[in-house]
Parts: sequence; structure tokens; C-alpha cells
Amino acid sequence: MKTKLILFILLIAPVLIQGQDLSNKDKALISTKVDTLLTSFMTKGSLTKPGKIKMDDKTTSEFKKLFTLDAQIFDDINAEFNQDLSGYPYVLMTKTRNEYIEDLVFEFENGLMINNKRINVSYEELDKGIVKAAIERDISGITKSRSYHFFNHDTILVTIAVGADKSVKIKSIEALGNPQVKIKNDDDLDGVVDATDECRKQRGLIALRGCPDSDGDGIADKNDECPLVAGTKENGGCPASTFAYSYVLSGSIGYQFNNNSIKTPELDDLAYNSLDKNRSNTGEVSAPGYKGSLTLSGNIAYYFGKKKITGIREFHSDFQQQITRQFTTLVDPVMSLNPMMGLTITGV
Repeated sequence: MKTKLILFILLIAPVLIQGQDLSNKDKALISTKVDTLLTSFMTKGSLTKPGKIKMDDKTTSEFKKLFTLDAQIFDDINAEFNQDLSGYPYVLMTKTRNEYIEDLVFEFENGLMINNKRINVSYEELDKGIVKAAIERDISGITKSRSYHFFNHDTILVTIAVGADKSVKIKSIEALGNPQVKIKNDDDLDGVVDATDECRKQRGLIALRGCPDSDGDGIADKNDECPLVAGTKENGGCPASTFAYSYVLSGSIGYQFNNNSIKTPELDDLAYNSLDKNRSNTGEVSAPGYKGSLTLSGNIAYYFGKKKITGIREFHSDFQQQITRQFTTLVDPVMSLNPMMGLTITGV
């Protein structure tokens, strides 16, 4: 690649730099340095040594030295995801030299794959100390933070500053045209890679693992009982005025005291005294008095519809109804069982 580039520059240099106040020796020196600079930019831009797939610190340091301290660089691979955009969400930006290098080093620990396809160098502004090169290339890489697999085919314009001592450094890199980085592993373009996207066919939110949230209540539509009305997590994504669930199960356990006595109004009417009423041929009858019992109860409630209406209501089709079936068992100290079952229909 380097040999081809030198031949290309040497062929066009005499034409492009005609009329400049530079000696042929100066022109040849500048041309050679530009060739070396561009070759280094194209080879070291991958941040790896030739034949390696791991970022190399020495190569990265050498790459950084190719730029001026105040260089402005268009980053054509490390796109930033913008959730707020209604259009294409992966945005390419221009960065300072340090920002550009630091971002590449942090995100692409395995380096970049770069295929330089075509280069065109212009010396038309050499009298101003400027040389420009247009480079068409393919560039791709996988980010560390979110595993984005980016790919871009674009043409960049590299502006080279020529110093009074004939030194050359890259002053800026701009985009030619309107490049748009492509992402290979985010089909719905929601910032969540396909491997971890729980709603791969719907554009969703990063915070919800790629699932949409139509009502903006922080609960993914697929888990939201009321996906079009904002609610709370505690109520299944529905507002407080709605039932979270159609079925509600509840239960209780307790202990109660009962005062038991014998009432015999019929015998009173016949003028029996208390002694007569409490005696029989087989023995005496005494009032049970206070008795304790264990209480167990369970409830199953079903709610028709969603809307909750507070207060007690009559049964009516306009209201949401609760059907409660209650099973209660009383266990007294002598372990006799007295099952009771009731059915109530009330409005809630």
C-alpha cells in the first residue's frame, strides 16, 4: 500500500504544486512526509499491529502523534446513540484529538477493521501550508460498552498542516457527503443489541431492555395491564382507580370468645321454675358460659372489568362487581367442627 501511495503522490505532485514558491527539493520533501503521514494514518488507525486483533498501546500512542494538539476529528465509526431522535438514532460527531483517541481506546479494545479503498491528494493550497487528502474506506468495529457492531463506508477529507520546518501533521478530518454509520446487530434501532433485546421487532427503551412503554410510566407494554394509561408498578401499570388483578385471594386466622346460655321461653310460659328447667331424668343441665374457638377463613374475589368504584354499591351492570365466596371454620376447645359457608355479592 505504501509503495502505491508514494508513486501516486509523486505522479500528481508536479502538477498540483506548480507555481508555488517552493524549491523542487522542498516539494519532494513535503511530498515524502505527506506520504509517510497518510500511510501511518491508514495503517495505525486500526489501533493494532499488522496481523493482530488486539489494541496495541504503542501503536495507539504513535497514532495520536499524527495529529496537531488542536485537531478536530470527525469520528466516522464510534457513533453515539440518541434516544430522543425520531429519525436515525446513531449519530456521528466531531471530537477533539484527545476525545477521539480516548473514545476509540475505551470502546474498541480489539481494534478496528479498516479497508482503505481510494485516496486522492491535493496540493492546491500548499502556498497556505495546507495539503488535503480524500480517503474512501470501509471501517468496522464492536464497542465494549454496549456491544454495538458498527460498519461504515464513507469518504473522509483529511487536512494536513505543513509547518515552516516542513513538518506535517493532521489538522482536521471532515466527512464528505452525509455518512451514516450502520449497526449490524440492532434491527429495530432502539439502542439494545438483538442478543439482549426482549422486543426485537419493536423500537423500545434501553432501560426496559428494548421494549416500548406507550404511556411513559416506566413499565414495558408487555408487562403493563394498562399500556395506554400511566399507572404504578404496584398496581400492574394501572392507575390507583383500577383493579390490578381480576382474582384476589385472601385469608385470615384468629381466636374468638362466645358467651353461651340456655334460653327456654316456652318453659317460662308454662310456669316451670329454673330448677325444673335445668333437671332431667338423666342429670342436670348447665349453661355453657364463655367458650373460646379458633377461626380460620379464606376469600376468593373476582372483579368484573378494570375500573374501581369506591364505596358500597348495589349490584348493577354499570358498577364493577366483587363476588366473594367465604369459607369459615370454627374450632372450639373440644375440637368439634362447625363449618359455615356464605355467598355475598357486593359492589366495590
